[in-house]
Amino acid sequence: MGWPNGRTNLVVPQGMRYIVKPNIFPNFRNILVQPGATLVIGTQAWAASPWMQIGCAGDFTLRGTLLLCGSPVFESRTYSWDATDGTVRAIDFHQRAGGSGGSAHGNSYYPGGTPGKGMHGNGGGGAASFGVGRDAQPNLGGDGGRAKGFDGSKWSVGDGGHGGEIAASEGASAGSGSVGGSVSGGDGCVAGGGGGGARGLHGGFLYLRVLGDFDAEGGTIDASGMAGGSGGAGGDASQPTPNRAQYSGAGGGGGAGGNGGFVIVSYRKDLKKGRENFAGGIEGSGGAPGSTRVREHKGKPGQSGEAGLPGQIHYFQEP
Repeated sequence: MGWPNGRTNLVVPQGMRYIVKPNIFPNFRNILVQPGATLVIGTQAWAASPWMQIGCAGDFTLRGTLLLCGSPVFESRTYSWDATDGTVRAIDFHQRAGGSGGSAHGNSYYPGGTPGKGMHGNGGGGAASFGVGRDAQPNLGGDGGRAKGFDGSKWSVGDGGHGGEIAASEGASAGSGSVGGSVSGGDGCVAGGGGGGARGLHGGFLYLRVLGDFDAEGGTIDASGMAGGSGGAGGDASQPTPNRAQYSGAGGGGGAGGNGGFVIVSYRKDLKKGRENFAGGIEGSGGAPGSTRVREHKGKPGQSGEAGLPGQIHYFQEP
């Protein structure tokens, strides 16, 4: 028997949410999403499969919202899907870049000041003077740097800030990097670098096949990307006079905004479009450097991430 071939109806009542479960590919007779109701394809479903398919053997009527949000993919490649109807669906996905952390001071006696790289859409950690910011990891921004090689009993040395974590669900925000440790006093002081921000999650990839009418008049398809997290600020370095060593931390890099989703709607009878939101998420800003009285000992700001790319929706009428 061909697909879709569902025998039961799905009605999402006003004010309610129907959340698609992981590894469950809905197959209904008719689908009705009432005004104020939401049909959600969220993080748990996307974590199990980068593509989702929904089959509707009759009519799909959207008066509320079809929400695609929270896809955690991050590899730039082609994502293919062998649909149940025998077709192959594919999208060339490009992950936007997270910003690198800011650099800081170093010299031949105490090398360092190198920032962490933005990777996987997450921001890199900001450097500390004489310390190294950490590169971003697949699911979190890089940690800020901490100075090495100083006597802790005489110098005040601040810890680096932690990198922000990617959002755990479609309702959460990308984590921002935390602020580097501020310090004062001692023979000298070296503040920590700020942590990198996490990338925003993406809208996800959906194949929707409807054998009857697809009617979204008055409804909304929302597959927008989420905002990236901001980089943490570098720590402040404070001394009572400018002739005492005081090195502030660099800012962490910002996370990239999430891309808008990719939706294919295949229908057989009539089509009525509704509102559509496929915007990319805004980029996370780079963290500011910490303060110090000595300008040449001030860390640099982190770079902002890139904004997410807009998504697409394609409608096809089957013969």
